[in-house]
Amino acid sequence: MANTPTIYAGTVGQSVWRSKDGGDSWDRASEGMFPEAHVRALTVSPDNPSTLFAGTEAGICRSADGGDNWRSIESPMDKMQVWAIAINPNSANTIYAGTCPSAIFRSTDGGETWKRLDVELADECPGLPIIPRITSLVIDPNDDQTIYAGIEIDGMRRSADGGETWTAGSEGLSSLDIHGLTVVPGEPKTLVAATNNDVCITTDMVNWTPLGVKDHYPWPYCRAALYLNGDAERVFIGAGNGPPRRRRWNLLYARPRQIMAAGRPRHDSEQHHLVFCEQPCRERLDNGLQRQRPTLLQHGRRRLLEQT
Repeated sequence: MANTPTIYAGTVGQSVWRSKDGGDSWDRASEGMFPEAHVRALTVSPDNPSTLFAGTEAGICRSADGGDNWRSIESPMDKMQVWAIAINPNSANTIYAGTCPSAIFRSTDGGETWKRLDVELADECPGLPIIPRITSLVIDPNDDQTIYAGIEIDGMRRSADGGETWTAGSEGLSSLDIHGLTVVPGEPKTLVAATNNDVCITTDMVNWTPLGVKDHYPWPYCRAALYLNGDAERVFIGAGNGPPRRRRWNLLYARPRQIMAAGRPRHDSEQHHLVFCEQPCRERLDNGLQRQRPTLLQHGRRRLLEQT
């Protein structure tokens, strides 16, 4: 029998929560951390599931006991918001962190010491009251020296030498406002970006193709991208109808890799799409259904999510 997974959730204002029964029940797991911390990044060490790193509004915290206890790690990020953390899957002592204001840091000793990396990043968003930030850090699954950074609102950066040097790769993006990145392995390898108005893909890591999500779905404001491998490989995109405080719905839709590689969305019987309502509200969906509480839609059939 497979072990029941432990799930961790970082929140904005309620620190870290943990479920030891696969999500059926949840408890706060933030002893030693400010209980109202803003945790925008949460990562488990690839070689020790009891070691976790959390990015907060005041630097990085680390747990060595599966979230029971946390301690703040002294670093140059202590007065910065940490929005992204990535750990090298082949060398867990190498950790990357992205912040607001935009900066990328690296540790090679498991988080004890940190170095700010030399990467050219915007320090302001002209005409907008927004400070640029690193929203996503992804290590290439086939080459752990290649790192991708998604920036709001500054496009994508890529390093091919473990963070020593960086180049920009934002040509053709639907928007420089990147909220999430994920890598789909294969031939060709595909990098997927979730932006504030579309999903974009690139196979040369420089030139991007928007997929035109808004032409097929009512929620084009994409917040996250995640690739899950295995026999039923899928790319999941988290989306809503606007920025935080305006968003009422979250959408997750998954697309088989061959559809992603085609460079456009497709409606057919093989495509799986999941829809999750963030809060109770009425909204008419494109298939005519009305929902008043969180639901899951798959192949157009309505199934209510379990409420706890």
